[in-house]
Amino acid sequence: MSSPDLNGPNLNGPNLNGLSTTEILVHNQAALAELQRAITLRPHRFSLVLARCNYARLQRMVVAHLKTTTPLVELALPAQITTLLQALTSLAPSPGALMVTGLETMPTITAVFKAANLGRDAFPKAVPVPVVLWVSDRTLALLNRHAPDFKSFAAAPIPFDYPPGELIFSLHASANDLFATMLSLGDHSPHQAEAPDYRQGSTLRTELEFALTNIAQAQTTLRIFTGGQQRPDVMRQIVDGYMKANPTVKVEVEVGGATSEQQQQYLNTVLASKDSALDLILIDVIRPAQWAAAQWAEPLDAYLGAEKDAIM
Repeated sequence: MSSPDLNGPNLNGPNLNGLSTTEILVHNQAALAELQRAITLRPHRFSLVLARCNYARLQRMVVAHLKTTTPLVELALPAQITTLLQALTSLAPSPGALMVTGLETMPTITAVFKAANLGRDAFPKAVPVPVVLWVSDRTLALLNRHAPDFKSFAAAPIPFDYPPGELIFSLHASANDLFATMLSLGDHSPHQAEAPDYRQGSTLRTELEFALTNIAQAQTTLRIFTGGQQRPDVMRQIVDGYMKANPTVKVEVEVGGATSEQQQQYLNTVLASKDSALDLILIDVIRPAQWAAAQWAEPLDAYLGAEKDAIM
């Protein structure tokens, strides 16, 4: 069995659910603009900028784009370095900002951060250009723990993320089951050749964990109200099918009122108080005109656009 590669055709592949590189960069436009400002604000003075990104391909995508728009030099750190300062000064003098990648793959990252913290005062003189450190959530936690003084040079990390839908479709439900199994097996995987890819702290395992966490955080919840006489059992079957086809959406069905009058009495209270708890409401056919008069409803024409006739 070959192990899935988040730097290959799946999560980090050339096309995620049809979105192009340009579309993914547009999703990160605000972060890109902030990073470019940080780099160009004082181009000949040391500053520390943290770019937070949990996915290797997205990081490469952003770095490649910045190389075409901003004066900078990428410094891909080798797996073994003595100190961060030594690595940075090895490129001096740099014609532009230094973009540091590769922290995720360094087995000595804790020692490197500790050394940077102890020697923090040497950085401004030795490296007279902006330095951008690409960090994941895991690396950022280590930086906070082992180099708080060095990190104090930087403002808040600038976050880069895939659009939530890209993560969802790249990690399909069946793939999630596979990943969860492999993550739980870890060193005890029967597939010994792939076991190192899933060990605690490995790049692949870490990116899988980030992706699963991001998917959980991206879930949307919708609340539907339906009356007791409006076949709530059928509504629940429809909702179950919808959630199966849309794993990022959780739908809650609220059933109330045995009669149309009881339903309206309840909904009058909810809507008059401008309670936003309900997202979708199934109402009696006699109610739309009343709701429009109360400004609780409006025509859908503007939302349907050219597809109105086909939908209706």
